This record gives sequence, structure tokens and C-alpha cells, in this order.
Amino acid sequence: MFCQNSSLISPKPLLSAELCLAAPRRPGLRSWPLTLSLCLTAGLLTNAILSSPAQAAPKKKDKKPAAQAPEDAAQPATPAPQAAQPAPAPPPPAPADTAPAKSKSKPTEPAPAAPQVEPPSAPAASGWSDPRHGDSPTAKVVPTHQGAGEAPHLRYGKSSNWEGFFLNLNVGYANTGGVDGPTIPEPDGASGLTSMRLSNPTAYAKAVTTNRGGGLAGAFQIGYNIKGYVSLWADLSWHGTWGSTIDNAGTGTVAAMIGIHPLRFWRPDLPVDLKLYAGYGIFDIMYYYENQFQVDAKGKAWTGTALPFGLSTEVRLSEDGVFTLGVDLRMVQASYNKWIYNNDKNIASTLTSAQTTSRNEGRLMLGWHF
Repeated sequence: MFCQNSSLISPKPLLSAELCLAAPRRPGLRSWPLTLSLCLTAGLLTNAILSSPAQAAPKKKDKKPAAQAPEDAAQPATPAPQAAQPAPAPPPPAPADTAPAKSKSKPTEPAPAAPQVEPPSAPAASGWSDPRHGDSPTAKVVPTHQGAGEAPHLRYGKSSNWEGFFLNLNVGYANTGGVDGPTIPEPDGASGLTSMRLSNPTAYAKAVTTNRGGGLAGAFQIGYNIKGYVSLWADLSWHGTWGSTIDNAGTGTVAAMIGIHPLRFWRPDLPVDLKLYAGYGIFDIMYYYENQFQVDAKGKAWTGTALPFGLSTEVRLSEDGVFTLGVDLRMVQASYNKWIYNNDKNIASTLTSAQTTSRNEGRLMLGWHF
């Protein structure tokens, strides 16, 4: 009975039963406790023996897969070098490696940024470019140079903004540059000039002088500008003083002038013009009054020719306007070959050697270009 129950403990009851049956049974003896203990002991031993190989076997099986595991680990070890091929991937964590990688990709991005430089390239089509400014707002600076055929701001389709007819009114001041008491021959039809010069040089210096006529100056000019390069015009200028009769004096010149415009060789559409000019005064007269030969003041005059030359500059009051403001600086070299003593009676002294004077004239100009 107890041996049969021992099967609850042993996974193989047959072996435990066999051991119990093998034990000798003596009915007359009270040895059942001993027999029971022997059976229990035998069952426990049997379980231990049977269980120990069963557990060892799985351990061996576990060891085998463990041995295979390193083989498997060894096998991926060979692909590990393949993973080493993406070794570039490990560098990315390093900022130094990733930064250049991005910088290499960025150069391709600036390529589309080139359109940002295109806005300033628009004026480049008109004949200029300034790579220093790139796409900065300073690229809007006015072109520094254009050829003669490229004039985007020309007026009325002309080849220069200064081409055409012009009219100038000038106002300013002029000085005197003559001498007092030059020696001249006796006038025809009169005498006493030489005796006055010898007897009263002070009176003679006041009666015969080329040092008069300075003061307020004005001029009137009308002419034509040829394609902005050269100007031709008629010039009427005068200057003098006004007051009492004895103080009245002045000088006037009628001249033909020619001027060259150097800025036109650089740009045809500038709002500013510079003119270098010279001319010939076909008639120059200086007149004054004196009271040395007679009690009442009488007019005297010198006549001859002149060589005016100088420069002028003017600027337009508006981009497409016709009015200009400017300055005219002029020097005049006059040469007189006749002194008029009495014009009503045609009494004059013809000089064998001309009397020369020089004067400076400065004027403000108001111009009209049409």
C-alpha cells in the first residue's frame, strides 16, 4: 500500500514497486515501520537517480546551443567589417565631420542663390556692372560709364541732352586792366594833345586812359550745340559804371565764339555741362567821359578788337527741363588801334602801335535750351 503511494513521489513507480517487492516480508514480525522507511528511502534514491540524468541532458543541450551561439556570433563578426564600411556613419556624430559634409552640400545651395545677384545685373545690360556690391541695394548707384551710343536718359531722341539751340543771359562783375596816360599821336583835325602831355601829365592821364569801364557786367548769347560736342554762338557782352556824367564809363564786345564740351566724350546724358571756349571780338569799344580838354564833360572812346576765352559750366534745373543755371569765367585781351577825340566831328587819333588791355569777367548764367 505504501509502496503504491510512493508512485506519487517517483516519476517511475515501477522501479519503486520492484524494490518494495524485493524486500522480504515476514508476517510474524513487526517490521513494517522498517519496511516503510526502506521503501521511502528507495523511492527517494530512485527519484534522485532518475532525475539527475534528465536534468543533465537538458544542460548538455543548453551547452550545445551555447557553443553554437558563439559560432553564430562569430558569423556576424564577419559581417561586422561590412558594418565597418558604413564607418562614415560613425564620423557623423563628430561635429567636425558633419560640418564639412554640410558645407559640401551647401555650395550647391548657393547656386540657386545666384538669382539674388541678378537684380543688379539688370543695369549691367546698359553697360555697367559693379561686382563689389553684389545683391546689395548700393547696386542701384547710377552707372559710372556709358558709351556714346548708350544714352538711356536722352531728351527728345537727341544724341546728347545738350544738343540744339540755346540762349543765355549772364549777369556779373568785370574789372579794368588798362593804363592811364599812354602816349598817342595827335588826332587828325585837332592839336594840343602833345603839349598837354608835356605840360600837365596829370590832366593828360585823366584825359587819355584805357583804365576805365569796370563794374556791373552782363552778356547775351545765342547759339547752337552740335551733338553735344561743339557749340557755336554769337556773344554780346558789356560792363561798366553809371552815375554822374563824368563817372559814366563802360566796355562792350561783339564776338563770335566756339566752345568744346569735354564731358560729352564721357557721357551724353549728364545733367551737368562744362564748356571750354575762345573767340574773336570783331568789335570792342571802351568809352568814358573827361573834362580836361574842356569845361563840360565830353565823351572819349577806344575802338579795336578783342580775344575772349574762358570756361563755363551749367546744370539743368530738372532732368527733362529746358532751363539751366551756371557760371561763366572769362578773360578778355583787348587791342585798341584808335582813340576818338570827338565823334560828332570825326576827330580821332589813329595809333601806329595798338594799346592792349586785359580784364577779367565773371558772370552767373541763366540758360534756356530748346
